[in-house]
Amino acid sequence: TQSSSHSADQDDRLQTQPFAVVVVAFVVVVVAAVVVVAAVVVVELVMTMGGWLHLARPLVAGGVPISPDVSNTQALGMVLYTRYFYLFQGAGFVLLTAMVGAITLTLRHKPGVKRQSIDEQNARTRAGAVEVVKVRSRAGV
Repeated sequence: TQSSSHSADQDDRLQTQPFAVVVVAFVVVVVAAVVVVAAVVVVELVMTMGGWLHLARPLVAGGVPISPDVSNTQALGMVLYTRYFYLFQGAGFVLLTAMVGAITLTLRHKPGVKRQSIDEQNARTRAGAVEVVKVRSRAGV
């Protein structure tokens, strides 16, 4: 009985909590998340733009020397489909998801817009689709 009265008291507190407190708590969480994301972006920018100034050695491209018989396109394909295969596929998946999301968000069924009905088109007969009209010669339109 004590646990049931305890849960009833908890339910009463949740129901009597003003809506403004919930909104303020939500705004605080969102602002905190935005601050964290902004801090990460600033750190990345500093590392990207200014990090190379503090390196003791010059930046040189590493890797395996490529035969002169291999073109740039072929070398790029070999790297993408071997060393960076999972990242390349992940980028493709992100782009596919963005494309499907964009199509889903823009697809709206508006009233008054004619839609294609394949069943009705297949069920049409020549008699219902074509009307033969006798036009008088030299009568004009």
